[in-house]
Amino acid sequence: MTGSKLPDGVAPSQKPAIPPLPTEENLVWSPSPPLDGHPVDLSRTLAPATALIEPGKEMEGYRIQVYSGREGATARRIHTQLQSAGYEAFLYYEAPQYRVRIGNYIEREEAVQACAIIKKQGYAEAWVVKSLVIPTIK
Repeated sequence: MTGSKLPDGVAPSQKPAIPPLPTEENLVWSPSPPLDGHPVDLSRTLAPATALIEPGKEMEGYRIQVYSGREGATARRIHTQLQSAGYEAFLYYEAPQYRVRIGNYIEREEAVQACAIIKKQGYAEAWVVKSLVIPTIK
């Protein structure tokens, strides 16, 4: 050892290991232990996933694409049919394609389930696509 002095009675092999400095890879979060012996209420320390959702603000999610094609009249007809049936429908035009999409789904599985229903209602070519969505809290 060069220049470091151990406390009396501690042999060099008993020197306590110095823990590594925290890095992004070895950081682990754990809640503080309860001070009063009662369990920690994690709902107060961890924000639920829905807290990250801001109703009315666009975020990444999923929609069901019901139509994609070059026929504007067809796209408008399908858009109107879906709205009349109570769906929140969106009509997009990105030259040269028209697209009709429905829904605002945060979870892909939720969109897949809804897509199965819309296919049974006569839109056999419908599929789930990633899209910006405007979430609402139910």
